[in-house]
Amino acid sequence: DLAKAPPPPAATPKDQWQIGTPDAVLSFPEAQEIPAEGVVRYRYVQVATDYPEDRWVSAIEVRPSAPDVVHHALVATVKPDTPVKSAVFNPTAGFFAAIVPGGRTATYPDGMAKRLPKGATLLFQMHYTPNGVAQTDVTQIAFKFLKEAPKKEVFTSAAFNPTFEIPPGVASHPVRAGLPVPFDVRVLSFMPHMHVRGTSFRYTFRGPDGTETTICDVPKYDFNWQTPYRLAAPLAVPGGSFLLCYATFDNSVENPYNPDPSATVRWGDQTWEEMMIGYVDYVRE
Repeated sequence: DLAKAPPPPAATPKDQWQIGTPDAVLSFPEAQEIPAEGVVRYRYVQVATDYPEDRWVSAIEVRPSAPDVVHHALVATVKPDTPVKSAVFNPTAGFFAAIVPGGRTATYPDGMAKRLPKGATLLFQMHYTPNGVAQTDVTQIAFKFLKEAPKKEVFTSAAFNPTFEIPPGVASHPVRAGLPVPFDVRVLSFMPHMHVRGTSFRYTFRGPDGTETTICDVPKYDFNWQTPYRLAAPLAVPGGSFLLCYATFDNSVENPYNPDPSATVRWGDQTWEEMMIGYVDYVRE
């Protein structure tokens, strides 16, 4: 119902940050050259920090300098000199920061923040997608810090399913994933992630009594606008619950974004493959 929609946010000038004036801005040490054509495998870029103590981040913004060729970026915190491995980005381990089409910032409620460990290295997983014009990218990340430790630390995790197979030509193929909630939490936000065959995504919680409640329902998922959905108030979820995610994929000729309706589609990094991840931000009680 568009009558109930909030007004669109004002555009942010290119020389300003959406989170406001940051306390720190870090950049890639070297520019990334993106070819005009071809497939670019994930690139991993390390950015050092030199903070002598843990820092508490109340707002984060990731900003590529060439956003039209950035499929996504995930940022993890690792110890200095940690070997670069994609396993760092296991969805259940979440991420420290991210950018996807439609979302590049995160601001946490009062008294809540993410931890930036002292001396940590930021490891960027960069997925570049050539668009016919060779480009150069220097991604930046900006932080706003709390002056003291928060009452609650924010974590990111996810339900995901890496074993699905979407048959050729099927217009509505369901995929489900689950994540146990072993302790009491308060949920802050959701961010579903699929590729160009994804059409809908729904989050529910099944309580210890077996009752299942829908919390976030995205009936028309759009790969080009992967909105994070932030709750107006944190949602209490008791330990012993399950986070359940239900996704639907359209692998038919009727999907105008489908690169190959004749393919059996499985999990993969590239856009013509698929993913099914239901990210969630939360704090522990």
